[in-house]
Amino acid sequence: MKNRFSLILLVFLFLTGIAYPAEGQENYFATLDVSRIVPISMGGAFTAVEDGIGSIAYNPASVEFWTLNKGFRVSLIANPVAPAGLYSYYKDNQNSALSSGQWWDVAKTLLKGVIIGIPEFQAGVILYEEPLARYTKLSGNNIFSAQHFLSNQYETAFARINLADIFSLGGTLSVYTFEDSGRVRREMGASYGILIKPTRNLNVGVMFLDLPNAIQNIRLPLERMADETVNVGISFKPFRGTTASLDVRNISEETKPASRELHFGIKQRIGNFVGLRGGFFQENETHQKYFSAGVGLFGANLLRPGRSKFDNPDFLLNYSYVISKDNKRWGDQWHLFSLLFYF
Repeated sequence: MKNRFSLILLVFLFLTGIAYPAEGQENYFATLDVSRIVPISMGGAFTAVEDGIGSIAYNPASVEFWTLNKGFRVSLIANPVAPAGLYSYYKDNQNSALSSGQWWDVAKTLLKGVIIGIPEFQAGVILYEEPLARYTKLSGNNIFSAQHFLSNQYETAFARINLADIFSLGGTLSVYTFEDSGRVRREMGASYGILIKPTRNLNVGVMFLDLPNAIQNIRLPLERMADETVNVGISFKPFRGTTASLDVRNISEETKPASRELHFGIKQRIGNFVGLRGGFFQENETHQKYFSAGVGLFGANLLRPGRSKFDNPDFLLNYSYVISKDNKRWGDQWHLFSLLFYF
């Protein structure tokens, strides 16, 4: 099973023209359970972009699954990649059959989240979300590595309420599980956001992020989000299906990372089957540049009957490629992949 999943992803990487890194570069594969692929594809410029599962971590006030449909709606999100990765990891690291506890680990990670809502209110939980910092600590380039997965992840409850057609509020409460000096700890974090729509095609978003003190840098890799900072963004829709966005990281704490750092993104939706994305940012401290691109395939409404369709459907299959560059050479490469089913 592990080899089959690896083959699928390698074919996908080949079709998108991604090369392996040169000598001295790192090649990271974040493929097990990351739902933030769309914003990462857009350079992290997502504070004011209304979207589905990807918006939860960037501004809960911009989460938008349903807007036009009336009545109560429920959706379950399934991720088949995480259970496959865990099963392969357990089988590869022991000679005996899986224990009942290991089988439970495999089974429970199939459920990625639950979403409920009406147009004025949407809420839910997202489970087993991976911080990208986990991948910087792994040895080798295992595409579907589940090493330290369950001891380095977080789960988030979110809610968004529309107070008017042009104004919404949102918040999240997260439980972070992480390793610290050989033991597993759990601590709480939160975020709060607002979204304002001055015109039909223009959004302005603000989000405050509060991370546990013990892991306050956990969202710095690629996302560039620092603890106890305010991030702002604007997004504009110049054409049908096109969204351009700009974020300014950390406008509140000059002594913390990513102060006044600019992030740029753009995405184009082509019907219900293809989405294209791109982004750019430069780290203030190191002047390292990051270029990103991504693609989404097959809209989530393919699996949903008429009345329960999403007004803003995610894509089932998503891939993102990020590469860094300094003044002299290209640097590390990131490949992010997700396969999620919405029921």
